[in-house]
Amino acid sequence: MAFLSSPNDEFWPDLAAAAGQVDAWHLLDALVADFAGLRDVGLEKARAQELSQQAELRKARARERAADDAETRMMEEYINLEAGLSDESRHTVSLLGLRDRLSKLAQKAAAADDSPERSQARRMLRALTAGAAERVSDPEYRTLLQQFAARGR
Repeated sequence: MAFLSSPNDEFWPDLAAAAGQVDAWHLLDALVADFAGLRDVGLEKARAQELSQQAELRKARARERAADDAETRMMEEYINLEAGLSDESRHTVSLLGLRDRLSKLAQKAAAADDSPERSQARRMLRALTAGAAERVSDPEYRTLLQQFAARGR
């Protein structure tokens, strides 16, 4: 990525036109965070602030935060169900609940068309699979995760 030195920089029009406002804001925000203190990023910071004041971008960022919050809640639900695996009285119900949810998640992850739902399902499957060894010792659940893990790739 070329470093933006001014709004007249040859990369600037590509950033604004090709990426769209939300992507442009993310790129500028990351650029400012990465280079602040190393290079003068005053113009990029001002452009990011200017973009962040636009109603469309504020709405898009609110949607992103809502999606992130929903994903966090979903992960908490899985972790709560996983916690039930260690309780003998809740083990079967927890395992069935996890199996049902993982099955639905795997179906979304295997969708042919790229979509936010497919991306989220794949992220969730990867996160659940990657951390399972540290969180859960239940062999049935780990086997279940292995069955669905390949669909999250």
